Amino acid sequence: MIESRKSGTATDGEPRNSRNTGDILPDHPSGLGQERLEFRLIAKSFWFDLQRHNRCSEFGGIEQSIVARVYGNFEETVMRREQGFSLIELLIVVVIIGVIAAIAIPGLQRARRYAQSGSAIQSLRTITTAENLYERRFKVYATLTDLAPEGTVDTNLASGSKSGYSFSITLVLDSNGKATNFNSNADPQFDLTTAEYFFVDTTAVIRHNAGAAADASSDPIPK
Repeated sequence: MIESRKSGTATDGEPRNSRNTGDILPDHPSGLGQERLEFRLIAKSFWFDLQRHNRCSEFGGIEQSIVARVYGNFEETVMRREQGFSLIELLIVVVIIGVIAAIAIPGLQRARRYAQSGSAIQSLRTITTAENLYERRFKVYATLTDLAPEGTVDTNLASGSKSGYSFSITLVLDSNGKATNFNSNADPQFDLTTAEYFFVDTTAVIRHNAGAAADASSDPIPK
């Protein structure tokens, strides 16, 4: 049927529906972006099609319910997508973390071994100095237990364990039973098959060996 544009009523005498097309959509906070705008345009086009065929009054309740339901499902989908992560995104994050860990962990382990090796070398130098001071005073060499009261070694080193290494002193006795020589070993407490072992004696030359105990025949450490 043809509508009257001047009187504001339809030709059958019923008043035209003057509701704004935006009224069929519930109020929602802005911010959903281009997708909400496109949906509003689609809903508005649907509303005008109904008005053009003069079926708005007959199907007003039906089409409003349909549009509201579709609009609600659309908003729910958009909000769920904005608030959560998909399984693929989580898997990508896990893979990235795994790659970083695979690169970083071996480097951290090497750095720890280097730091422990450096501490063990310094501890053997301390033991050598302490033994020389003790020998000058008592004319014999001593064990770690005997060196502790002299104050030349710290308590951790005197206990035989420091910075991931175990320390021991072996005294070499002469025919008179006096300790005229000593050997000291520093053995790692972790990574026994790959870590460095150290050795020092009265010559004060620190020697090392990888994966097995060092002795007087091992190579000296680089200077």
